[in-house]
Amino acid sequence: MACVYDALGAKVTVVEMLDHLLTGCDSDIVRPLAKRIGGRYEEVLLKTKVSSVKAQKNGLKVEIEGAGGRMFDQVLVSVGRVPNGRAIDADAAGVTVDERGFIPVDRQMRTNVPGIYAIGDIVGGPMLAHKATHEARWRPR
Repeated sequence: MACVYDALGAKVTVVEMLDHLLTGCDSDIVRPLAKRIGGRYEEVLLKTKVSSVKAQKNGLKVEIEGAGGRMFDQVLVSVGRVPNGRAIDADAAGVTVDERGFIPVDRQMRTNVPGIYAIGDIVGGPMLAHKATHEARWRPR
């Protein structure tokens, strides 16, 4: 999302708790991105975390551990994603939902209930929109 806001002209600061960007991605792929955004963004703070955000008349005061306070107009918080199989009450329709909230499917994206299919984040794997689009396409097997 930071890349999108940067492209739209926003000044972007990234605060990441880990010592690297894009957890789970190969460092050879992340390195060129880090170099690019390092020159475009206001700051990229790694091994850092936000300790508080307080609304003030002139914006949002963000306290960043080890880096002091900063004022921002807006803040986007992204702390990961989780499947919502339990939240949508899929089990009420008889659909199996595992302990983590994922819905198991077969290779044709069928759940355990005939006529009910599931795609995207809720079935596991990479949580990417284009993955769900691909999964939604009907293909005979």
